[in-house]
Amino acid sequence: MSVSIVGCERVPAGYFRVKAEQERVTEQGPVPWSIVRATQLPRSLRMATVNGAPGLVMRDAGGVLTVIAFTIDAGRITALDVMRNPDKLSTVPEPG
Repeated sequence: MSVSIVGCERVPAGYFRVKAEQERVTEQGPVPWSIVRATQLPRSLRMATVNGAPGLVMRDAGGVLTVIAFTIDAGRITALDVMRNPDKLSTVPEPG
């Protein structure tokens, strides 16, 4: 899985150029792939391992708001498990 930016191929400069190249390399690689294109990746959203799977943790000043785990099958995201229950999120560590 590769995380990229919506429209990066239309901005041929700096970070966007690198993201467009990353997509090209990912697509031409020998392994199955998925590209997730974010419109904005706020500082409060971090990639993390969730129950052994790739995922995201969203925080605010008060703590964890949401945890998302990706189910991957044959190199593709096939499901998203989203947890927003504050009682279950109170023990989620800060992603590193």
